[in-house]
Amino acid sequence: MTEKTCEGLVKMWKWLKRGILAVLVIFIGYEVYVYFKAGYHRVPERPIGSFLLPFGEVRAIMIDVEDVRPERRYFAYPAMDLPEWYQGAWSVCRPVTDPERQEFEADLDPGPGVRWEAVCEFEADGETVFAGIVFSVPRT
Repeated sequence: MTEKTCEGLVKMWKWLKRGILAVLVIFIGYEVYVYFKAGYHRVPERPIGSFLLPFGEVRAIMIDVEDVRPERRYFAYPAMDLPEWYQGAWSVCRPVTDPERQEFEADLDPGPGVRWEAVCEFEADGETVFAGIVFSVPRT
């Protein structure tokens, strides 16, 4: 190889390394953005066996609810009267009771295949605040 060819290869490897580094920095930056946007940096302590579902206004800690994410997609109805400063707060979600299920089915009509999964609430100054409802639909 000539000296000029070696210099060209060195420059090529230098730019390739810079490109790989730039892609790596962008990927790490995006992952950090997603981590903070989903609120994972503010997750309170949670019981073993629970799982997290971070939605926009409802951030759910699902307790005593079966995790069926491979078969079903989760969605949330946020509480309509939830003050703005509470939106995005992590709430504890428990299974829906039969009277609640009947009330939701009478008031809300999300469509066929819906399964009401959980009611989400949190404590604020000793008062229980309703944050929303989590439901699931089959994956297609």
